[in-house]
Amino acid sequence: QKISQRTLDMKGVEEAVAAYRAALEEFERDRVPLYWAKTQMNLGNALLQLGQLSRATESIEEANIRYRAALDEFNLDRETLVCAKTHTYIGNALFALATEKPDLSLLNEAMLAYQLALRGHNRDRDPFLWANATFGMARVLAELEQHESAAHRFVEAGTHIPVAFAYAAKSYVEAKNLSLAIENYTAALEIDEKPEFRLMLLLGRGVAHQHNGSWSKAEADYRSARLIDSVDPSVLNNLGYALLSQNKDIEEATELLQKAAELAPENGEILDSYGWALFLTGDSASALPYLVKAAELVPNHPEILDHLAQAYADLGQMQRARETWKRALSNGVENELSGIIRKRLEALP
Repeated sequence: QKISQRTLDMKGVEEAVAAYRAALEEFERDRVPLYWAKTQMNLGNALLQLGQLSRATESIEEANIRYRAALDEFNLDRETLVCAKTHTYIGNALFALATEKPDLSLLNEAMLAYQLALRGHNRDRDPFLWANATFGMARVLAELEQHESAAHRFVEAGTHIPVAFAYAAKSYVEAKNLSLAIENYTAALEIDEKPEFRLMLLLGRGVAHQHNGSWSKAEADYRSARLIDSVDPSVLNNLGYALLSQNKDIEEATELLQKAAELAPENGEILDSYGWALFLTGDSASALPYLVKAAELVPNHPEILDHLAQAYADLGQMQRARETWKRALSNGVENELSGIIRKRLEALP
């Protein structure tokens, strides 16, 4: 019987937790205070990893307690580096807790912990520890939706933590700075050669090119991603939609999107793409069920509702088309699509 890597990892971490607990019974605080504190810190690391693997907040909360116990024993003037490192660990634990049970106060505490860590780390003397604290602070900023600040911090950390460039790219996308997003996705692609990571980066850069209106570049990234994983629904969907948007290779696009819909029948955005491909080939009757389900799975999405309304109108169901277009406008957002929808409503008989 196969045992998953996750199960093996958890078993090893559970054994580490047990070993550190046993060590604490040997290292009495009064007799060997620094060994006791370092064991508390190691136990905290094991508990944090266990909590993240098992999604158990109790383990993460205990990790935070263990880190703070260790910190009480360290002398800030004498053990500046280890104090700073412990503050980073505290920040990591608080951030992990905040992702499991969203709480602004936890994010603020995590930010303070990273700030304290950076006071103790010197960028030139201990660059990797400095980068870890900087990366942690950037994650908090991103969670607080301070995307430009987060991206700046991620880029700083990227010199020593290459994955940070991918995080920077995501933050730049959120900040609508697409040129810098593309630049950071490219930087990450030049560093990391792991297939699964490259797949994520190529998809991310493709989406950034797409939002930037560079459909041919988006298509190139999606085709590169498909060489890594030819049956990933997101890859098939993005490539198919890029082809539709360029009005090229409609037959290939439809085949790709049909396969994506078969692989992910409960993904509203993928069903919308396939339904839209069928509509563009003139088969509104076949498109309609996919577009209806897409609108149910992703309610109040203006573009999906616009596609559905167009199918209704093409089939002569004008009242449903009118109601659907009105739903698409109900969020009150004014943009290019909302203007197009208003013109379509005015054109209805």
